[in-house]
Amino acid sequence: MAEPINPFLEAAMHDMGLPPNAIPRMTHEEVMANRERLLRENPPRPAVAPPSVPKRFRQVRWTDVQPRRDVQGWPAAVRAVQRWQEDVAAGRGNMLALIGPKGTSKTHLAACAAWWLYEEHNIRVPFYSWPYELVEWLRGGRIILSEHGTRELHPGHVRQNLYDADALIIDEVRPTSGTDFDAMELAKLAMQRYDNDSSILITCNWESLEGVMGEPAADRFAIVTLDGPSYR
Repeated sequence: MAEPINPFLEAAMHDMGLPPNAIPRMTHEEVMANRERLLRENPPRPAVAPPSVPKRFRQVRWTDVQPRRDVQGWPAAVRAVQRWQEDVAAGRGNMLALIGPKGTSKTHLAACAAWWLYEEHNIRVPFYSWPYELVEWLRGGRIILSEHGTRELHPGHVRQNLYDADALIIDEVRPTSGTDFDAMELAKLAMQRYDNDSSILITCNWESLEGVMGEPAADRFAIVTLDGPSYR
């Protein structure tokens, strides 16, 4: 036997001038069968943690981005980052570098991409600072504190985690010492991303990407250059 019609639905149908039989009524068994079918066809996605963007950029979204009319290359950078995020969502590899002086909103654009992927596609892209996180971890390892205790990662494990990620965002890529450590690590990462058709988005304040990781590695990236006043 069909279930009685919901009184709120009945009132809404009356307000719209619809006859009582305008919306078919289903039995409880039919409702449950339809629910199970919809769950099979559209399984819920497991929730992922929010992106680890810097605290300053936790509220930025594409809807709030203002035009930077006095920053050369701004429209091209916006288009490139939005194309990058779409490729990540579709599982396509894309290697993009935003190059320019400090304050030209490179990190802002990268954070917008991280939030868009998280909120629209439930994808968490690791977001790291090169000088303040990755360099230290690749040199001396990483200690992770959580409610489950302390876990220590050897530098080799840190490196492998970077290689295993489907996509990466690395902020403020630049030399941090007088050795070739930065150039070698960045070159290996770039080659690994390219060979595996994986995505990476980096920002860089250096004059050229070639000066940071060498020409062969830099050649793997699509490079967008920005220039203009600081918005900090």
